[in-house]
Amino acid sequence: MDTLLLFAVAALVMAAATAVQVAAGLGFALVAVPPLVALDPMLVPGPMFTAGVVLILWQFLHERRHLPWRLAPPTLGGLAAGTALGILAMLFLPEGDPRPLFGAIILLAVAISVAAPRLPPSPLVLALAGLGSGAMGAIAGVHGPLVALALLHLPLPAYRAFLGLFFTVAVVLVMPGLWAAGRYGLAEFLAGLALLPGVLAGVWLAGPLRRAVPAGALRKFVLALSGASGLALILA
Repeated sequence: MDTLLLFAVAALVMAAATAVQVAAGLGFALVAVPPLVALDPMLVPGPMFTAGVVLILWQFLHERRHLPWRLAPPTLGGLAAGTALGILAMLFLPEGDPRPLFGAIILLAVAISVAAPRLPPSPLVLALAGLGSGAMGAIAGVHGPLVALALLHLPLPAYRAFLGLFFTVAVVLVMPGLWAAGRYGLAEFLAGLALLPGVLAGVWLAGPLRRAVPAGALRKFVLALSGASGLALILA
């Protein structure tokens, strides 16, 4: 595929993922990762994070006054440990087509989102959710499902605010690790900048999407689409 066309399609993917995230409160990585990996595995996770940090910061700053700071120490501590484990695991992953691995992680994330019971918000649960999220995010760019389940007890503004903080810290932690592992450099940074217009367009599109589609229906659509996309990556 021509480079210009590839990045145009990738920006459209980022726009859709961003609009879904803002409208439904989840779904950015689940929507973005499968098509980005299918287009070019180099786009995940580094370039996706580079462009997505704008969305993450916007979400955090927009809801920061509702932030439940007491939940931060165990969750972010687990996130730091899980990110380190994920980066370490990447160093030992065999060379080859990464699409089956990305597809498997997407399917795991969807299964967790659908089947896992509501978790009690204890420090241990929060730490374990952060640990699993950090590892999955470092390897495949999917941080959300475990920590989202651990935070379901929160009111929606506090939920969005804490996820904004969590994803901001996740990006800060994972980017140096990706660089140290040889997975992030100037090419990935420039690719991320090329995806940025898609994120900005997605924020603008989120308002009409939120008004047109109920969040519950949108969440089911996201999970179904993500499951199908993950399976397609494995079978590709």
